Amino acid sequence: MVKKELIGIILKEIEKGNDEKITENTFKVSKDEFFNALEITLDEKFIKDIQFFRNGQENKIQQYVGTPKLTLKGIEYLEDNF
Repeated sequence: MVKKELIGIILKEIEKGNDEKITENTFKVSKDEFFNALEITLDEKFIKDIQFFRNGQENKIQQYVGTPKLTLKGIEYLEDNF
């Protein structure tokens, strides 16, 4: 799946209110792909209210906590791109 497409799908799920249930299994992608896309959405300020926990020498994300909330910037991104 293309990263931009995955970001859009994640944001749509959060917009629908399915924010507490999303995992890599929701989108049938690898854990790394999911966390990479989720991290981009947080870095770009499309979402807020989550934190990542990292582990290991590669400092990979292992999980996130919190309930992601869509920001105004995230809403505008969805409107402009999807």
